[in-house]
This record gives sequence, C-alpha cells and structure tokens, in this order.
Amino acid sequence: MSYRVQAVVAILFVVSVIVIAGQLRGEGRRLSSLAVFSLPPPAPFTVKYQVASMTLREKIGQMFLVSFTGTELDEETASWMRTLEIGGVILLGGNITSREQTEKLIFALNDQVSKHAAAPLFISVDQEGGAVSRFKFTDFEMHSQKDIRSSALAYTVALQRAKDLRSLGVNVNFSPVLDVSLSSDDFIYERTFEGDADTVATLGARMVQGYREGGIASAGKHFPGHGATGVNSHIDLPVTERDSKAWSEHLHPFREAIQAEVPMIMMAHLKVPSIDPEFPASLSKIIQEDILRNGLSYKGIIISDDLGMGALTKNYTFPEIALRAVSAGTDILLVVRSQAVYEKMITAIEDAVAKKSISEERIDESVIRILSLKHELTSY
Repeated sequence: MSYRVQAVVAILFVVSVIVIAGQLRGEGRRLSSLAVFSLPPPAPFTVKYQVASMTLREKIGQMFLVSFTGTELDEETASWMRTLEIGGVILLGGNITSREQTEKLIFALNDQVSKHAAAPLFISVDQEGGAVSRFKFTDFEMHSQKDIRSSALAYTVALQRAKDLRSLGVNVNFSPVLDVSLSSDDFIYERTFEGDADTVATLGARMVQGYREGGIASAGKHFPGHGATGVNSHIDLPVTERDSKAWSEHLHPFREAIQAEVPMIMMAHLKVPSIDPEFPASLSKIIQEDILRNGLSYKGIIISDDLGMGALTKNYTFPEIALRAVSAGTDILLVVRSQAVYEKMITAIEDAVAKKSISEERIDESVIRILSLKHELTSY
C-alpha cells in the first residue's frame, strides 16, 4: 500500500471516529430541526426531468457563479450572461453603493437574466460580518465571527443577517467561516470564531441553522480547513501537513455543519501533500470525493473558492482549472474574472464532454444538486 493510500485510509479512519463520537454525544445536544428549507432530498422526478431536457450549455452554465463589473446591469453584460447560461453571480464591493441601487441591480438581474434562464440565479455575497462585509449599511447585522461567543448569538446573528440579505434579493451567503485558527499569524485568523475546534463547530452549526431559518443558503468554508496557514491563497498556494489529531480538529466543524444540513461547502485552495501530492483541495478528487463525499457523507453542493486566485493561476490555465475542478467533484465553479475567461472555461468543459474525458452524467450530478437547492430556495 502506497504512503498516499495509507494517509487517505488514516484520514478516513479519523473521519469515522469523529462521526461516531458525534453520534454518541449528539443525542443530548442534537441540533434542533429549524429547517425552512433543508438539503436537497434525492432529486424529485421534476428536477431530473428538467435536467434531462436541458442542453449541455445550459447545464454547464448552471455550474458557473461569476462576477461582473458595474453598479447597473447593462445590456452587454446581461447578453453574455444569457448566452453563457450563467447560473449565479457574486456581488462584490464594486457592485454596491446603496440599498436602493442594490435592489435595482438585483431586480435587473432577475428580470433580464433569470427570466430567460433554465433556473433562477443564485445571487450571492461574502457577508461574513466584520472586515469581510460587502454590505455596510448601518441597519445591517454586522457582528464579526470573532465577536460571537455564544450559540444563541450565533443563531440570532445569522437569522437577522439572512433577513437583511433576503430583503435585498440575495439568496446565498458565503458564511460561516469554519476554519480553526488559534494563532494571529494565520492568514484567516481575524475572520474566524475565537476558540478551539469544539467552539467553532458549535457556533458554526448554529449559524447554519440561523441562515436556513431566514431563507438563505449558507456555505461553510474553507474545506478541509484553512487555519494554521500563514499564506494568503489570493496570492500563493498554502501547503500544510497534519497529523491525525490535527485532521480531527480541522474536520470537526465541517462534520457538525453537515449535521446541521449546510447546503454548500466551499473548498480551500490549500495543498496537503500527504493526502494529495499533486493537487490542492479545490482541484483534488481525493479530498472532495474520498474525504468530503464518502468520509463525511456530504450530499450537498461543493463550491470552489474563487478560481481566479493566485494559488491556482500561478500554476494552471483557466481551462485546466475548470476541467480539473469538475473532474474532482466540484459542483459550482466560482470565478471572479471576465466574460472572456468564463467563455474559455465553459468551452473547455463542453469539449471535454464531447471527447468523453468528462461524462455528461458527471455534469448532470452537479446540476441536479444545484436545481434541487434552487427549488428549495424559491419555495421559501
């Protein structure tokens, strides 16, 4: 047995231990059922039928969540979004000036893009609270995760934030941060909960519940844990090694979030050579499929962090990134770039399906997850 295989087996053993441990002690503190929407059940006939009736371009487009420039939606932007069959957008600071402007922008996105698409758009944002807050309106809930010290406050903050975001038309928030970071030297430290893995797990799960109760799809991030690394993945690729104890600690918050039915998990641009010596987590089938899907029994949507970050673009072209992410098991490709880049990535996937290096069934798996969650959100 190779060292890499031994390492994966060891990690899966750790996963099984923490799952069993969680079940044994979970009866006394089982997460209460607060679901307004829950993780997509086995895809209903209507979703499968819809996917079967979609073109390949429509299906691949649903897997892309992209950025765009400007505070208004001009016809050129709306046109390329329709042509590429884009499934979602992320609102960044440059898209936002005021509440009224944001409401008009989101209305335009729904009116000029969603109405012409196979499914409604995911309208997403990074609204973690604190430093990473795209909406800085004075009446919005703004607690940073560092300021959240109780499960009651974690739930209340997430519920109110969900209501704030829903009032604008946002339906996805890339929060909570589930990284365990105990050192101020860590790149991610200021964005994390204060405390150990148990604290992060408890507070993170309660935020997932609050977001769900408020009708927002949350995304726990950054799997398999970006804590204990000093490198900024926006610039370069962090590399880390972990023993079994460290793995148990970093995976624990994600296991609890999965128990709380977190609908999305965001992958980290983080390399763990003992597990996958070739690819970072965001492009690793071992980490996404063997550990997250099989080891932690995760059934929801796997979304990438921004695939335009330096951690990846220093080592791969955009078509290579797209193909590797899909092959690894990523459902949604988050990309903060330009129309030209999105076209190259989508075309690369179309060509791969035509050449059968990626099966259309693999695409369908992701689209079923995506449309199932969209159906849940629109029924809120």
